[in-house]
Amino acid sequence: MALGGVLSALIVALLYFAGISEVASLSVLAAAGLILCLCVLECGIRYAAVSYAATAILSLVLCADKITAFFYITFFGIYSILKAVFEMKIRQRVAEWLLKFGCFNLSLLAMLVISKLLVADLGILTKLPWFAWAGGWILLNGVFLLYDIAITRVITFYAFRLRRRLFRK
Repeated sequence: MALGGVLSALIVALLYFAGISEVASLSVLAAAGLILCLCVLECGIRYAAVSYAATAILSLVLCADKITAFFYITFFGIYSILKAVFEMKIRQRVAEWLLKFGCFNLSLLAMLVISKLLVADLGILTKLPWFAWAGGWILLNGVFLLYDIAITRVITFYAFRLRRRLFRK
């Protein structure tokens, strides 16, 4: 439980940093998602879910940049937990990837709908032709695929190389 609290504090600190540094916000969000993946690995899904809820609330309260907190809540945080559930529970690889891409695309849709509700004018986004939206959607799905593969490799490296060195007994 203590490790979950420490990892949660680190996530909130990273999200706060992303809010004051506009340059590295997406990479910091990815790092926050990775830390939550490590929380799943070390503490289990239940503690990770509690950690996600706590970091979501704290990020909304403490972070100056609410958009960063919004991205963490709608995708980077929740996906870290769902990824573990999908990979542990789903035996068929195709079904697992369909669920992962479905989760990502639902997150994209939620981000778009909530942005439209909260921000009256989305500017140039409303004037884009359909093929620009389709190209952006394909590009974002490709980036998501790379993100998922990268997270999997980092978690594997941690589990098989770093974990033994960090937690010697």
